[in-house]
Parts: sequence; structure tokens; C-alpha cells
Amino acid sequence: MVNRWDCRVTTMHPCASLAGIQDDICSWLLHMTPTPVGEHATIRGFKEIRPQCLPPVVQDFPRAKFIINYRRNLTSHALSYQRMHPELSLERSEELLQEKLDKFRLALADVPPSQKMELPLEDFSASAFNKVLAFLGMTQHRFQCVFLEMFSGN
Repeated sequence: MVNRWDCRVTTMHPCASLAGIQDDICSWLLHMTPTPVGEHATIRGFKEIRPQCLPPVVQDFPRAKFIINYRRNLTSHALSYQRMHPELSLERSEELLQEKLDKFRLALADVPPSQKMELPLEDFSASAFNKVLAFLGMTQHRFQCVFLEMFSGN
């Protein structure tokens, strides 16, 4: 049987888009260390994993932690999404984005609450980032401020 994380195999992955990041996964696995989270620990992860790719990640990494970022202001997010998909109406863009968020939540439904958190874009702040650090078990570090605001309330 072929290991689904084998870097040389693309057709055996249960998620086709996972094949595109397989080299990153293998690199990530090779560099993982048993170092406890603390001052000198490294936490690795992915900027984005598609909802359909979560089941194998959840299964193969039972202690993984997940942070779902999204925008509460779905219209603002849909306007941004439309730049990449101009063929879609605003309403359809909003529907697709809500469906994607719902799929993430469904894919993580069986993950214990201590291993998942949601962080809306509108909540980005030093306080919110400190909650992320605590969630990841990094209690020796604290954010003091946010230098760049990426949006103005939208």
C-alpha cells in the first residue's frame, strides 16, 4: 500500500489539491521535532488547507490544532473574492464563501474544542493574537500591538 503522504505519489491522495502541497507536507514532516512548545520551539503549519483536505490531516495528525480565519462581513469578503472570480455575481460569491466556512466547521466537527479556534479578521488585535499564542501553548510570549491594519472596518 502506498503512503498517502509519499512525496512521489500524486494519484493516491484522497484529496487532489493535497498533491499540490505534498512536497511542503514532506518537508514539514521531516523538520518536525519533539521539542516542547516554549522559548525555542518552532510551530509549523499551513496558510491554507482546503476543507476537503482536512479529513486526512485530522486522521494522520490527531494532536493538530486548527485556526479558522474568516470575515464576518461576508459582502466585503465576496467583493475581494470576485477579483479572482469576476464571472461570479456578488450573491454567488457570498454563497460560496459561506459554504466554504460551513465545510471547514463540518470537517472539524469531531475535533475537540481544545484543538480548534476561530479568528474572524475583524478581531485581529494584539489581544486576539495573544489568545492564539495561548491556544498554541506559547505562554512565554505576548503581542503588545498590531503595526498594520489591513482593513478599515470592512
